[in-house]
Amino acid sequence: MQKMKWMAGAAMMMAGAVSAELITIVIDRDYNSGNNIAEYSAWDTSKPWDGTADSGDGNFAIGTAAGVSLTNGTQLRRPAFFFKIPTGCTSAQIINATLKVRLNVKMNPTTALSIWSAATNTLWGGGNATYAKSMFSNSSFTDTGLGLATTATAGIHTFNVTSLVKAALDQNLSTTVVAFRFQMDNDTSFTYGTLSNYNIIGFDAETIGNRPALTLEVMPITVGLFNVPSGDLPFSRRLI
Repeated sequence: MQKMKWMAGAAMMMAGAVSAELITIVIDRDYNSGNNIAEYSAWDTSKPWDGTADSGDGNFAIGTAAGVSLTNGTQLRRPAFFFKIPTGCTSAQIINATLKVRLNVKMNPTTALSIWSAATNTLWGGGNATYAKSMFSNSSFTDTGLGLATTATAGIHTFNVTSLVKAALDQNLSTTVVAFRFQMDNDTSFTYGTLSNYNIIGFDAETIGNRPALTLEVMPITVGLFNVPSGDLPFSRRLI
């Protein structure tokens, strides 16, 4: 009889876990007063390209090019968006993670735009320009296999990055930041002075819905089963 009661109780607990509400966390410029995001862009101006950034900045931009830009001289550019995962969130709680970006316009791209990713423990390291320049060719970034083809149309594009967020959290860093760098394939082989890029909307866009965002679907606390992220509130909720 006691065994049957235990089994019934366990079944009820599992049913409660499955039917629990997910917490939906949208990390964007409005989340936590913008303290969980950073934006970097760096550019190589050498002729031919040597794959090392000569300049960079860490300011929010309306739009940012990935590829060869002819604005303010010839530049090979790679932008990146950084997202700090809320304090207390664990890999086991992440049910889904989606990166959203808006492609504004293409300027004669000759290769695909790829998304490279890295996990780090800081949004700001060594000063904005310094950190941006190091981001350009940082070997900790790896090709995710995600990106946009030369045929991609202007508009919102979303990418499933669940495995990347979970892997970053599994590193147990003091602070977990997931970074996404945008670069055109084989960009250092491009002809100097020939326009070829994708323009991605940045965090300073006037239209909020066009700004980059990382959306997390997180399993919340059910006493004794899960932990709710403890910092960087607020959260929104939806039923599953």
